[in-house]
Amino acid sequence: MGLEVDDGVEVIDGVRVLPRSARWLLANQRTEEAGLLIRRAARLNGRPLQDDLLTQQLLDTVERRRHTLLDLVRTPAMRRQSLIVFYLWFVTILIYYGLSFNISDFGDNLYLGHLLFGLVEVPARTLVLFTVNRSRRLTQAGSLGLGGLACLVLVLVPHSEELTPVRMAIGLVGKFGATASFSVIYIYSAEIFPTVIRQNGIGMGSTWGRLGGVLAPGVHLLKDYHVHTPMILFGLSALIGSGLTLLLPETANQPLLETIEEVEDGRRPKEADTAMPRPLSCSSGL
Repeated sequence: MGLEVDDGVEVIDGVRVLPRSARWLLANQRTEEAGLLIRRAARLNGRPLQDDLLTQQLLDTVERRRHTLLDLVRTPAMRRQSLIVFYLWFVTILIYYGLSFNISDFGDNLYLGHLLFGLVEVPARTLVLFTVNRSRRLTQAGSLGLGGLACLVLVLVPHSEELTPVRMAIGLVGKFGATASFSVIYIYSAEIFPTVIRQNGIGMGSTWGRLGGVLAPGVHLLKDYHVHTPMILFGLSALIGSGLTLLLPETANQPLLETIEEVEDGRRPKEADTAMPRPLSCSSGL
């Protein structure tokens, strides 16, 4: 069976198995479809809605214009958060692939190095499962900070056969931090952007991340000029990203923002405003 995505909907051999998000439909002025979806969710939850009340809620929620990529940087608060998130995507993937391409600096046995660098992702992603629901911001900042510190500590450890296990251990700590950051950034960036531009924000963030992946091999080649240049660049850029993360709002256990105005006002929807039933496991516009 083939799997494809159409307007945020997973489709298997042309049969839709997940409904579109009501918020996404509202953000794109498709109020009639959103109303049908919400009525179906209310019926499944045993909480039928009055048509007049639902119509008024839909009219109060929908925005009258479409949003573009420019809306990511049009207003001050949204621009600041967007640029920080773009940088986090960039630096996370930069150091993730930068360390992966640099395995030869951690020992002569490349097979063992690749094995260990792959295995370390298991505990990194597992730890994120226990920390990300407590704090997206601190998990993101901590993982990037850990990866950056490991890269800078490697600069202080000489290249020698006796210290190869030490360099490998520190390199694994760096890969641990980069992997954890990679796991968090998908969730955190999706919650930073409001519903009306969430897809645009994630798409642009991912684009900046791929740019970091493209540049990672080039940074690795800078060791021909100075052996410590790659690690210094990886370490400093990661620590800057860790600091910038603290300027972002915390999103764990908070209602999702729906409009750019809410970002600019620094407020989040009240629980009463987000109590409208959601269909099945919709992803709120992702």
